[in-house]
Amino acid sequence: MKVKGAIPSLFTGLNLFCGYKAITLMLSGDLTGASWCILFSMIFDMVDGKIARHLGASSELGLQLDSICDTVSFGLAPAILLYTAAFRETGFVLSFVPFIYLMAVAFRLARFNIISCETPKDYYLGLSSPSAAAVVISTILIQENVGIVLGTQFYIILVLILAILMTSRIKYPTYKGQRTSESTQTIIIVIALLLVGIFKYYAIFSISYIYALTGFVNAVSEEIRKRRKK
Repeated sequence: MKVKGAIPSLFTGLNLFCGYKAITLMLSGDLTGASWCILFSMIFDMVDGKIARHLGASSELGLQLDSICDTVSFGLAPAILLYTAAFRETGFVLSFVPFIYLMAVAFRLARFNIISCETPKDYYLGLSSPSAAAVVISTILIQENVGIVLGTQFYIILVLILAILMTSRIKYPTYKGQRTSESTQTIIIVIALLLVGIFKYYAIFSISYIYALTGFVNAVSEEIRKRRKK
C-alpha cells in the first residue's frame, strides 16, 4: 500500500478501534463511555473520507475496508448497545430485535458499495449507518445521564423505524456534493462539534433526530408536489 493510500486507511483503522473499544466498555457496563466511543468512530469516519478525497487516494480497497469497519462501529457496536440497554432482560424472541438493526446496517453498506458510483454525491439513498448510530447513542446517553427510563416498546419501534429508513430509497442530503463547497462542509462539521462540546448529548440527540426526520419530511413533501402536478 502506498503512503498516500495508507493515511486515510489509518483513520479508518481508528474508526474500527473506537468501535472495538465501545464493545469492550459495554462488557464492563459503561454504556456512556461506549456511546462516546461510537461518536469518535463517526468523527474518524468523516475524516478518512475527506482525506482520501483531498489526496486523491480513494480506492476499491479503501471502500471495502471502510464498509467492514463501519459494520462494526455503526452496526455491531450500536446493536450490542441496544441489547445491553433495553433487551438484556427480555425474552428470547425480543433479544433478536437489535439484530434487525445490525442486518439493516449490513444491507445499507452493501447496497452503498454497489450503487455509490451511480448515485449523485448530493444525497444518500436511505439513512446512513453513522446517522442511524447517532440516533441510537444519543438516545442511550439521554437515558443514562438524564434519568429518563425508556421502555422496551420504545426501542422496538426505534429499531424498526431506523431499519426501514436505512434500507429505504429516501434521499438524505450529504452536504458534500457540488452544491456544497469544501469550506462549507468544514464549517458545518465544526459547528456540529462545537454544539456537541457545549451541549453534549442534548446536541447529539437534537441533531441526529432532526436529520433522521429530514429525509422522511422531504420524501413526503416531494410526493405531495408530484400529486399536485397531476
